[in-house]
Amino acid sequence: MKIFSALFLAVLAALPCAAQQQQTFMSAVKGDSVYLFMRETPKSGSGYLIERRGPRESEFVRLTERPLTAVWNPDEARARMGDDYDAVARMLQANTPVETLLKLRSSSFYGGVLSLVHHRVGTVLGRYFAAGGHVPGGLYTYRVISVDRNGRETNRMEKSITVQEQIVDPVSASSCEVKPEGIVVSWQYPPWRRDNDTIIRFYLSRSSGGEAFRRIPQLFIRTDSREFSYLDTDVEPGITYRYSLTAADAAGVESAPTEPVAARFLDLVPPAAPVYLAAEPGDGYVTVTWGPNTEFDLHSYNIYRARGLSREPVRLNPDPLPPESLHYVDSTAAGGVQYFYSLTAVDSTGNESPRSLQVGAVPFDLTPPGRALNLTASVKDGIVTLAWDAPPDSDLSGFWVSRGLSAVYVSHLTSEIISGTSISDSTGLEPGKRYVYTVEAVDSLFNTGPPLLIRVHMPDNEPPHPVEAIRAAATPSAVRLQWNSSPSLDIASYLLDRTPAFANGSSLVLSGDARAFTDTTVSKGTAYRYTITAVDSAENRSPAAVSAPVTVRDNDTPLPPSGAIAVIEQDGVRVTWKRNTENDLAGYNVYRSNLPTGIYTKLNATPLQETVYLDTDGNGQSWYRVRSVDTSGNESDPGRPSPVSTNERREKHEKK
Repeated sequence: MKIFSALFLAVLAALPCAAQQQQTFMSAVKGDSVYLFMRETPKSGSGYLIERRGPRESEFVRLTERPLTAVWNPDEARARMGDDYDAVARMLQANTPVETLLKLRSSSFYGGVLSLVHHRVGTVLGRYFAAGGHVPGGLYTYRVISVDRNGRETNRMEKSITVQEQIVDPVSASSCEVKPEGIVVSWQYPPWRRDNDTIIRFYLSRSSGGEAFRRIPQLFIRTDSREFSYLDTDVEPGITYRYSLTAADAAGVESAPTEPVAARFLDLVPPAAPVYLAAEPGDGYVTVTWGPNTEFDLHSYNIYRARGLSREPVRLNPDPLPPESLHYVDSTAAGGVQYFYSLTAVDSTGNESPRSLQVGAVPFDLTPPGRALNLTASVKDGIVTLAWDAPPDSDLSGFWVSRGLSAVYVSHLTSEIISGTSISDSTGLEPGKRYVYTVEAVDSLFNTGPPLLIRVHMPDNEPPHPVEAIRAAATPSAVRLQWNSSPSLDIASYLLDRTPAFANGSSLVLSGDARAFTDTTVSKGTAYRYTITAVDSAENRSPAAVSAPVTVRDNDTPLPPSGAIAVIEQDGVRVTWKRNTENDLAGYNVYRSNLPTGIYTKLNATPLQETVYLDTDGNGQSWYRVRSVDTSGNESDPGRPSPVSTNERREKHEKK
């Protein structure tokens, strides 16, 4: 009954989905009677008044002198429920009238569903009303008026009802099936409709031995499911049982019964599994013994063998072993192979017991398997794939595959032997390293054959780490570079590049242990930037490390230009001088003053590359000085001032 109560509570949760879809209240008709089911239990002091208007009537007639109200006294509620109380209490798993009434009133769907099944519950909850004397086929309008404790109306609902019994759809697709514990009756029924669907239960009837059908005293509640079933355990072997079903609504109107379905209950209980099984190995055979079963209907035994605990056993005996036989010799066992044996008992009905506990035995065999064949290895995307062929040994169980840095020190790749002839390995492999793989055949006794070896070189396609902390410092004639080495261990060389580029336009290749370099090919006054790239033994290149810009400068001033002369012309004063010969000469600056000892102003914005300058603002009173500038920005001494000369003086000066 506990199982049944739990099932009933589960289906209660499904029923309100259909009930709550009604617009007003639910109704059912049987004969000339109309049954009303309210959706809610009235609160304390409130209730429902019922009115009706019949055919050809213009006014509603009140059918209840007093409102329908809920019972609050548990003992009174129990008395009103009468014979239904015990069934309701069991369904709700309630132990007392107080607990029963509390659960009915506190849950709208508990009270609603139980009101449909047990009308006395609806009376206790103030949710049920029935009236008779209707004209069959007549159209009646019912009005339900909600009133509070003072009799004031709070709501009203109306519904037109034709006094005609609902056509209850019959149960379809019923069937029954014999199980070891009894007969399972299954049936189907349409899901809940959205209209006034009050079909709430099923009635199951049974007949046996030619007797009349009798209804099974079991409550079958309709749920949202389409599939229903019932296990009939009150059955005896050898007897045929017939079953028929009807569906019924809340008024008790039933559908037509189904065509009976029948099943003959048989003994489906198998014998107990045999015990005391033992296996004794011999030279190429195994003897299996066991203790006798004690079932009175024991018919025979079957013996099974498997080549591994996880493999499906195979029956060995082509014919049943007689019940008096308590041993079996397996002469098909191969030496050196581990076998597991199990036994079943079979009764006279043909029921086979579960297999006994397995026992193992290994016929004598100390010969290891042969060597694996045709071992190959391929490498792709950092994964090594090995493949090989198995030796022709009949007792082969699998293979050990091992890996190491040498053939002396290898370890298994897996914790269990490999049943196939290939494997992929990607764990812990380092680019550029060389590995040794071995494959060993293993038989059923875990004898290991000689290893087959192959060497694999992992390609190095990972760039090394870049160098760190590159520093560039200028001296008057060179740039001194220093850097920290790359953290990678397989650095073969460093590539040094410069902007502006080296004279040949190519990178300088430095040894892998270089940490410094001095560039003596620099020009003074030029800004340089250096990059260093680490190259590993597989010629993978790291990201380039870039230095800050650095410029080589000196502090020696160049010589002032000689032969400076200024001559007035039509467009201004033309100043000329002789070219200097310094290697790091950057150009010339021209200065002007109105006095030979006055303040001189620089006339050009950038150093002049030519040895002539036209001063369009100069005049005959101007004085000029020309100074040399090198690539380090050093400027020469001002030299002697040059006054503006006539053409005659200039010619004399040039002759000198």
